[in-house]
Amino acid sequence: MPDKDEENAPCQLYRFGNITAIKKLDEGSRKRVGFKVNVHIYAPSTPFSTHQRKLEQPEDMCPFSDDPPMFGDASFSLGYISDKTYYGVNISMYKDEWIFHYFTSKCVLTSSTLFVRCQVAVCLELRWFTKPPYMNNQANASMLCKEKNGLGLTGNYNADEYSWMASEATPKKAQAAGIPDYEVGKGIWFWVDGKSEKRLKQFVMEDDTHGGTSAYPWWTNQPDGTDVLFCLYMLYRQNYIDDIWWVKLLQCPN
Repeated sequence: MPDKDEENAPCQLYRFGNITAIKKLDEGSRKRVGFKVNVHIYAPSTPFSTHQRKLEQPEDMCPFSDDPPMFGDASFSLGYISDKTYYGVNISMYKDEWIFHYFTSKCVLTSSTLFVRCQVAVCLELRWFTKPPYMNNQANASMLCKEKNGLGLTGNYNADEYSWMASEATPKKAQAAGIPDYEVGKGIWFWVDGKSEKRLKQFVMEDDTHGGTSAYPWWTNQPDGTDVLFCLYMLYRQNYIDDIWWVKLLQCPN
């Protein structure tokens, strides 16, 4: 960006992947480099950490006094989705240089959809049991989700993922997947990540990228399990305003 005292100073914009390092200069150089950083989101200290921090800043202020763009961290990541591909960059400090490491992520299966959880790209897919028992159990659902290089069960990380799940698990799509009409008429259920193994209402997760149950749309007065070994599932319900999914508990098989 131009120096504030040099209106005609050149401004150079570099595209993704073109810069590998930037040398940090002192203020006397009268040069500036800009990083597009969203400081209003939850950012994990490591890519798969469930421990998140939030940069508490008013929306109209940037924390200039806290060593931008690192803001006290050893590195930070940013990225964007374009044409079903996530373009990410990790920036770290080495001596007096910012080092750029670029990466891209793309879903291999055309049946899955790309989402970003903080700076972690994930591919989500809803899979159906196409033979009885159509509800089956959570353990078998986990095995089904590990087929074709899948990683297992997950849950919605935010409202966008919740909306996508709801759009994928409609009665029409259940019928298209081969679920009989009489089963669809009973209601649509699907298993999500979460099982209370040792402590009441404390759920162990297979996937540590979705933040646990923090974004789950709980059914009224849920979770209401009175013992351990309860598994979580989403239940489809219709009302007069909209179609809604709720998370409930079901006793896990022994």
